[in-house]
This record gives sequence, C-alpha cells and structure tokens, in this order.
Amino acid sequence: MDIKNIIIKSYKKAYDASNGAKPQIIASTEGDRNRQRSKNFVEMLAENFDNEYKRYKKHKSEKIIVFSRGCRKNRCSFGLNELLHDIAVCSVSKSKAPKQKKVKLSYITRVYWQVESEFARDSKQAIIDFNKLVLGSADNKLFVGSLVKNNSKAKDSVMCKKFMKTLAKPAGACRGNIYAAFLPHPSEWKADSAPIVCQFIGNQFVEI
Repeated sequence: MDIKNIIIKSYKKAYDASNGAKPQIIASTEGDRNRQRSKNFVEMLAENFDNEYKRYKKHKSEKIIVFSRGCRKNRCSFGLNELLHDIAVCSVSKSKAPKQKKVKLSYITRVYWQVESEFARDSKQAIIDFNKLVLGSADNKLFVGSLVKNNSKAKDSVMCKKFMKTLAKPAGACRGNIYAAFLPHPSEWKADSAPIVCQFIGNQFVEI
C-alpha cells in the first residue's frame, strides 16, 4: 500500500472540496472553514483507505471495514461510527449471542491502521493524540498534523524538525509501522501545497 499516495490524494480531494468541488464546504467564518477542511481531509482519508482495501485480493477472505466519525454504515453492527480513533481500519467477524442464537455479534479480529489527527499547531495536543496510537494494537499507525514552520521551506525549517523530534519520543514507544503526515494548516491550504509524509525509522522520522 502506497500510504504517501493515499495521503496526497486525500489532501487534494479535501482541498478541491474547499474550492467548489463536491462535497463542497460552506462556512460562515474562517474558523468554520478550517474545521470543515480538517474534517473533510479525515473523511477523504477514510474513504481512500476503504477503496484501497477493497482492491486487495489477499484480503478477499476477510471482511474489512473502516471506522470514522462521518461513516454511519457500521453503526448497526457496532453501535457507533468512530471506534476509539479518528480512523480505524479493521478486520471483523461475528459470534453467536449466548441466548438468541440467530443474533450475530460483531467483533474486531485485527487492526490494520489506526489514525489520529491534530491540526492545531500545538505540540501538547499533538502528544495527547499520539498517546492514543501508543495504546493501540494496529499493524500500522499514522499521525496527521499541521506543518510547524518558521520560513517558507516548511520541511527544512528548524521548528518543523524540532516538532518531528518531539514526536519521535512517543513514536519510539509504539509497536508496528509508524507514519506521520504533516499538512499545511487548514488556513494555509494552496493548490500547489503537498503533505510531507514520513516513516519512523531508526528512532527518527524520515521523509518517504
């Protein structure tokens, strides 16, 4: 799975939605627009995860579902939209209820991805959300945050590097494959902007 491509596609679709494409963002204030942009990105990312796993032949024998706040199709089986994380990609199965034998109860068999996002440029809030990834059991974990920059070249800025170094500490406590995506803050989205996608390798985040 090309996680970098999935993130870039999700950002582009969310950006397009803020500039007239469907689902179009209608906001009365800049703050509302920024919240809608971040929400749209998460939902586009969930949608792209769903599409990606539907394509994988090796997962045909599994029932894989994607939990996210904006998706209601799992609510009947699990009683909620969002399962602990902003996005969770899970393999599921069913077990018979102890009394009503015809009733099937859904449960998680494996977690492929857990995603947390925090677009506020606040390292404390970022660490709070990253802690949720440390608690998780997914094979792959992704943190999505805003670029922290002190010059026009965001990925080369001192603040961006310091932010990645700060996140590297909790990342080192995670199990599985750890990724981080850094997007422009929703107030600074542009057509020619692109997310920076990194993988945690050798105790540091390395751009991929």
